[in-house]
Amino acid sequence: NFVSNDRKFYRIARDRLQMLLRRLQVGLSKPDNYLLIAQPGLGKSFFVREFHAQLQHVLGKDVAFPERNLSAYDKIEAAFEDIITDVIYALTSHRPVFVFIDEVDTLLDDKSILERLIAPMNGDPFFFHGKQMSIAKQDLVVFFALSTSPEKMEERQKWTDFLSRIPQAHRIILPEFQIPN
Repeated sequence: NFVSNDRKFYRIARDRLQMLLRRLQVGLSKPDNYLLIAQPGLGKSFFVREFHAQLQHVLGKDVAFPERNLSAYDKIEAAFEDIITDVIYALTSHRPVFVFIDEVDTLLDDKSILERLIAPMNGDPFFFHGKQMSIAKQDLVVFFALSTSPEKMEERQKWTDFLSRIPQAHRIILPEFQIPN
């Protein structure tokens, strides 16, 4: 039910959904991370909500859907705490969890949250409220959306490490909106 007149993009989105379904059926060993790339106003949030709806439909069960927009925060720790709390709470329901972190490239305290996200998104141990934890071996899917181009991110600290945790096949570029003449 993806809406697009771009056939190539439609096939890519459908293929990503099928790939994710196969992975969820065998169980994820670490979070399955995706990067959504598009200019502001091109429908990143809409695409992620539709992707989530299709995932629920095909799986035939409810999939939790916590969503955070980092532009609403001014401190990294507050954003990180809300994201991890959302994930922990959603995982207690023993159902797949689909997290959407929008505008992940937002600077908070003139710093990037990327460094704080690397360990959790890789399923590695990290500290949360003074306790070591891990979100490995959970059916956790995370969509990160950029509000800027990846080229502009190259100078950001930890961008290369962050990007290395997202397989090339999981980097989705939304098609440009073109008005017909």
